Amino acid sequence: MNEAILLDDLMDRVSKGDSDALGALYDMTHKDVFGYAYAIVRDKTIAEDIMHDVYIRVFNKAHLYKTQNKAKAWILRVTRNTAFNILKKQKYDNHLQFKGKEECYSNTFDNALIDKLILLELLNKLSLGERQVIILYLLSGITQKEISRITGVPLPTVKWRYKSALSKLNKLVEGEF
Repeated sequence: MNEAILLDDLMDRVSKGDSDALGALYDMTHKDVFGYAYAIVRDKTIAEDIMHDVYIRVFNKAHLYKTQNKAKAWILRVTRNTAFNILKKQKYDNHLQFKGKEECYSNTFDNALIDKLILLELLNKLSLGERQVIILYLLSGITQKEISRITGVPLPTVKWRYKSALSKLNKLVEGEF
């Protein structure tokens, strides 16, 4: 079964109060939700809180979802709205540097960990809009058209942000940031 159809089926079951379906939905989407939340707030703890809030909202509002094979996009839009609401409430400064770098460097040097730190460092040098597009398009596999719908930004702007972000990332990598 296609992922989009499966997610739609799970959303239908969640709307009827099926907590097992919510668990399956979580298993299939939590990495994308966390990644998108982290791209917005740039704080692991807050991103985890947002992720949990998102699934509570999904459970409570699943009946509002209209079956269109766009469940992941709907969940990511809930993620975006939840993240921005939390930022507004906490007046959180989203320009904070990645917390815990020193801790990670002092632990065992694992290539995957080093790659993750480098990626986070590079992503943190992008604007919020560019970071969102890169996370959603490259890491979550969402189309640019869907990103436009999720973020409420016109498609040409999404395309421009993507090209701009790639250009910045290339310059950063070439200059070894």
